[in-house]
Amino acid sequence: MTTATGATENLIELKVTQCAPSTLSSDFKIHIPDVLLPDKITRLWVDLEYSPTLSDDTNKYFEVKDDGFN
Repeated sequence: MTTATGATENLIELKVTQCAPSTLSSDFKIHIPDVLLPDKITRLWVDLEYSPTLSDDTNKYFEVKDDGFN
């Protein structure tokens, strides 16, 4: 993720943060290893699983199966 901080007229300072990529398995399980919350400090990881029971033709739903703080 790249974010611009300290922007001025001609100078932009870039902060580059690297994390592991999110993954999607063949059974529609998603692992997101790094989520930065709006407070810009708190980081967590989350595992999601597709829910055919909740989903319909127009909306697809995923349930949080596990999560934690990094």
